[in-house]
Amino acid sequence: MDRKGQDWQHEALGLEHAYLTLREQHQTLSRFVGSLERLLSSADSPDHNPDILDLLGQMLKDAMEIIQAKDGSVLVLDPESQELAFLLTAGDVPGDALLGQRIPAGQGVAGWVAASRRPVIVNNSSEDARFYPDIDRTFEFRTESILAVPIVGGGCVLGVIEVLNKKHGQRFSQGDKSLLMLLARVAGEVCHSLDWQARMTEPADKAASTAEDPGSPAPSRNTRQRAQP
Repeated sequence: MDRKGQDWQHEALGLEHAYLTLREQHQTLSRFVGSLERLLSSADSPDHNPDILDLLGQMLKDAMEIIQAKDGSVLVLDPESQELAFLLTAGDVPGDALLGQRIPAGQGVAGWVAASRRPVIVNNSSEDARFYPDIDRTFEFRTESILAVPIVGGGCVLGVIEVLNKKHGQRFSQGDKSLLMLLARVAGEVCHSLDWQARMTEPADKAASTAEDPGSPAPSRNTRQRAQP
């Protein structure tokens, strides 16, 4: 192939890459807008009583798809103890056993986020002093990277959403953080209007007691399956 042909081939490959990038960005934006629309339509529901677990499970699924994360979880903050309880999980996170498990107040990356009301990116969890390794050790899971943001509604922290282990070994970015913050902010106001904190702490505790005592009645819904992408 002569030099001119090589130049044309190089230009064609560049255009193809640009097209694929734009298409991927368009798909990401469409998923993001769709997620926001679902959250806002729940707030405008005529009976104003949508299924909160379905709402948050869909938000978690959307967040993982948009940010390209392998795993994720939603934790609810107990306003009395300030502990975080796992409410929803997705991906390879050991959901059935993890649901209802609590993180001590202020512990772990999620605890830091809840206490500081600030988002955080941890692209190498093993080197971050805030990382709480007990969950990984107990449930034989490996957390490599974390993006966590607070769920805030009515001026109060209601919980935390985490997405874990970005696909293809990539690092979470500031753009990822901005998208997740906006999703969590809208979700927080919707959940606050539905009195989420009071309604969700009890199901999380029931899930924990069921995991400890297999003979006890199962919780009324399988939150892990609802959150699966």
